[in-house]
Amino acid sequence: MASAPASAKRYLDHHPFVKTLKELYKDSTDVRDRPILDLVWDYGDPPDVELVAREINGYALDNVLDATGKVLVEKGKILPALRHCQRSQSDVIACGAWIYSVTLRRR
Repeated sequence: MASAPASAKRYLDHHPFVKTLKELYKDSTDVRDRPILDLVWDYGDPPDVELVAREINGYALDNVLDATGKVLVEKGKILPALRHCQRSQSDVIACGAWIYSVTLRRR
């Protein structure tokens, strides 16, 4: 793999922006600012790339069940298939961007 130019930054090198943005809005009571105020960025400093990838990929907040009660994805496991991001059980999954779901593979 080729090296990036010296002035190039990795995408995650911009993480201080999140802290700065939240600081700017910290005293806001405007409802339209809730997405910024509620933004969670607890991936470490510097950010752990694996944690960010897991969040984007999607994981089970609780067991994901099918209509018969069979466990499709255990709590805490990454989502193995796009269909799990599109399930009606959206309250038991976290998926940062459905289009990137299942990009993270188990090792």
